[in-house]
Amino acid sequence: MQLIEQRLPGERIAHSFGMDYAGSLITTPLRAAKLAITRLTHRMSETTHAVVLPPDDAFLVLLYLKDVYHCDVWTDRPSTAVKKYPKDTICLVNLREGAAICIRSDFDALAFHVPHAIFDEHARLSAWRNGA
Repeated sequence: MQLIEQRLPGERIAHSFGMDYAGSLITTPLRAAKLAITRLTHRMSETTHAVVLPPDDAFLVLLYLKDVYHCDVWTDRPSTAVKKYPKDTICLVNLREGAAICIRSDFDALAFHVPHAIFDEHARLSAWRNGA
């Protein structure tokens, strides 16, 4: 097992964004699956900043705390055009196959790492409560 796989979800996300450390709040909202909320910041020191998120059985929800410019990067086709994501908007990423972006500005966001298992737990609890 690689070191990155041994880290907590918030630490893995921060590492992918090039951060050595980022504070995270980790909670268990239902049964066992853990939700991690991590503050991500990055000051531009170069013209671009590549972020590669490894495959994970989770969604990543980014709440942008300031305007950010980035594009999606693909291995099998050209990158998308650089797009502005305004402050107070969200970006939802399914990490099942991993993802990659290239950041073109300072970056400040809250990252919510939401494992798919949370939805499974919710469905089971809902079925139990409804007598199914």
